[in-house]
Order: sequence, then C-alpha cells, then structure tokens
Amino acid sequence: MPYLYLLLITLFTFFFASPAFAYSQHSELEELILGAVGSALVSIVVMIVVFVRSKHAFLPRLLLALATPLLVFPLCMAGSMATSYVAQQVYQKQNAEAAQRQEAERQQDWQRNPLRLAACDDADQQSLEAALASGQHDVETRQRVLEECIIPKANQAGLRSFLQTSSQQEEDKLAYCNYLKPVLTSMNTSLLDVFVEQKLSLVCPSNTYYGDTPDKPAPSWWELLSEKKTDTATLLKTLQYLKAHNVNMKFTTSKLSMLSLAMASANVDVILFALDAGLDPYASFEDEQTLTPAQTWILQRFSFTDLGSYSTADMQRLQTRLRELTAAEANALASKKRYSSNLEAVEDGGGGLLTYLIQRGGNLKQLNQGGNGFMRGNTHLTSALRAAMDKLNDQQLQDFICPQSSKDAIVYSLYLDAREMENQELVSFLRQRHMPETCP
Repeated sequence: MPYLYLLLITLFTFFFASPAFAYSQHSELEELILGAVGSALVSIVVMIVVFVRSKHAFLPRLLLALATPLLVFPLCMAGSMATSYVAQQVYQKQNAEAAQRQEAERQQDWQRNPLRLAACDDADQQSLEAALASGQHDVETRQRVLEECIIPKANQAGLRSFLQTSSQQEEDKLAYCNYLKPVLTSMNTSLLDVFVEQKLSLVCPSNTYYGDTPDKPAPSWWELLSEKKTDTATLLKTLQYLKAHNVNMKFTTSKLSMLSLAMASANVDVILFALDAGLDPYASFEDEQTLTPAQTWILQRFSFTDLGSYSTADMQRLQTRLRELTAAEANALASKKRYSSNLEAVEDGGGGLLTYLIQRGGNLKQLNQGGNGFMRGNTHLTSALRAAMDKLNDQQLQDFICPQSSKDAIVYSLYLDAREMENQELVSFLRQRHMPETCP
C-alpha cells in the first residue's frame, strides 16, 4: 500500500478520534484521555487495514503495520485537540452572543417596565402609585426602581408610596428594610425623614457579619463605617441624624463596636464622634482575644499600619482624648494571640512597643505567657528590639524569656523556641546575656 494512501486514510479518520467531547464541556484532562482513547482506536484500525491490504511479504508487512501508529496516533491526537479547541471557541462565541442578546432583551424589557417608567421617565406620582398598587412588581423590581430613580432624585413622595405599599403588601414587618439600606447608603437625611414620619425604625439588621448573633444582629448603619470613599462630613451628618433619632450608638457585638469600626478606618473625626457618643475605648469584648479600641490605638501608634495609619496631626488630636494603658491593659494587649507574630509589620520590629509595655507596668512574667504573647522564637531581632531587651537587667530578661505558664500548660522557653526556629540572631543575643536555655 502506498504511503500516500496511508496518509490520506489517516487524515480522513483522525477527525473521528474526538467524539462528542469536542462539542460538550469537559475538563482538559478528560479531553486528553478521550482523545488518546480515540487516537488509539483509529491507530489500531489503520494498523489492521495496512496489515491486511499490504502486498509485501509477511515480515515487512508486519513491521509496516506496527510502525503505522507512529504516524497515525500523533496525527489523531493533533486532530482531536484541534477539533476540540475549534468547537469550544465556536461554542463560547455562540454562548457570548446569546448572552448579549438576552442582556439586550432584558434591558429593553426593563426600560419598558411600567413601574420604572412611572418613577424614572414620567415622574408621575399617580402613575407610580397605580403601578405599585397593581401588585405586579416583586420586591427586587421595586428595590431596583428605588435605587435607580427614587433615591437619586431624592423623591420623598415616591419613597413614601413605596413604604406604604410595602406595609400593605408585605406581611414581614421588616420588609421596609430593603428600602432603608440603600437610603442609608445614600446618606440622604431628607429621605430618612420619610421613615421617621412613617414611624419606622432606622435600625435594620445588617447582611454583613460583625461577630453578631441571630438574636442580636448588628445594625445595617454600621456598614457606613466600612465605606472607604465616604465623605467624612456627610457621614458625620448622617450619624448625627441617627443619634438624634434615638439610634443606639453604643451597640456592641462579641467582637465589634462603632468605635472599633471607626478605629479600623483610622478616621479621626468618626472616632471622636464615637467617643463623644459615650463609647468606652477600654471596654473589653465578649471575645477575649479581640483588641479593645484603645489597644488597637496603641498598635497604630507604634506603626502597625495594617491596622490603619494617621497623620501626625490626627495622632495628636486623638492622643489628647485617650489615656495611656494600665498595667493590666498592657498585659492583655501583649497576650492577644493574633498579634504574637506580627512584629514584622512594624519598622522597628516592636522595640518601641515593648519599651512602652514595660514602661506601663507590664508584667515581664506575663508578656509572653504560654508562648502566645509579645514575642515568639521566630521573631526578627531588629536593632530597636534588641536595644529594648538590652535595657532589661538579667532578672528582668529571664522573666521575659521564661514567662509565667498558663494553667496546665507546658513551661515555655523563648530561648528553646528560638533554637527550634533556627533564629540565630536571637539565640546569639540570649547566649551573650548568659540566659538559661530551659526555664524552671
């Protein structure tokens, strides 16, 4: 059999080596396996055809047949993958075009929606009330119209109609919250007046988790404090409005308060507002490992910039309103486990913070309690941190590296921890100070 004849058979058949998988959604591995199986089957068929149809003697014919897969298999695999790729590109293009057509149809339907026309284009109060009263528009449609038309136009009459319809058509007493949340986000107090007029609470449960519980949900107005691009003056005006209408500014969850959220944003004006509202920056949360706002502030002061940073002027403004930590608060700060290995986040490696904690009366036996406090064996020993530790006398340094053990806990040794972590700079320092490797 001429080799050209063999090649034509192969080129004709390799397209069948990629069956339905080329036109359906499979992973790359599945396609490769199916392509290999299809290519192997075609190779076997061609090999049998060559062996049967060849006019050569038995041995040359056998060798020719056995050599056939060397040509057929790679051609089949190439054809299989090429067919799959082309088919997938066509499939994706068709899907994209179909999605674009559907989106265009949805947009056209939306532009012709009677509720939208009444609220956005016609701005006809009677038509709006009639469209709402028809009951033909679900909550999602009404909320979209509210966000696209009522809120941008500050349409109090329109919002009033929405709220009245909601109270008549929705059994859930908190159904109006779907409208309150976008109004809060807009921070338009003239629209909030409508809720007050209707005697509706300005506090609705948030969809964001703040360490709250189902029986004590965080308020949706907290979400305003997490917005990064919010104008501070507008935000303060909205917060003042909420406070004036008896919204509880002191609400807390197991992990957060308005003040801690303000601290996280590093917005001094909002922090001062929270302090004026009576929030206690030193109060602990139910979650014992959560920093108090005052402890967060101390870390910010010592350049833990991942917690927020301030200008020099803002730091001075805030410092005048906050006292320094007590010894107990300093010890508690050091023992917050989630900051035990975070000293790399500050330029001086924690030297300034360590000096501060000691100056505030922090118990050296408790600063590293249980190995979960200020320092761990893998902590980088910066020059500032080394200088702070070098100021300790031998007994103080020994107390620091051999902290008081927690109840039923294994005795912790910073020296041994540093050796296990292969922290040579810390090991060398402790060796130079003749510190004991093990702790009593």
